[in-house]
Amino acid sequence: METTVASLRVLAGTFYLSACFLSHVPMALIEHREHGDDPYRGSGVIGATRRYHRDLTARVAAMRAGTFDGWRWPQGR
Repeated sequence: METTVASLRVLAGTFYLSACFLSHVPMALIEHREHGDDPYRGSGVIGATRRYHRDLTARVAAMRAGTFDGWRWPQGR
């Protein structure tokens, strides 16, 4: 399997975003339960969790589309 240093950095960055997202989820759930469905609440843990989720979703979409900079798909897939 061929890879590039840039691909490994993208993968490491994706793991980092995933870890950040997962570390924010428990606190976001607790905060959400305490404050209810307040549509104007976008700061704090819930806001950070939403930003990480949005970044991960955009990154996965770009990888699937083959437009993510630095990402290299293995041949034959």
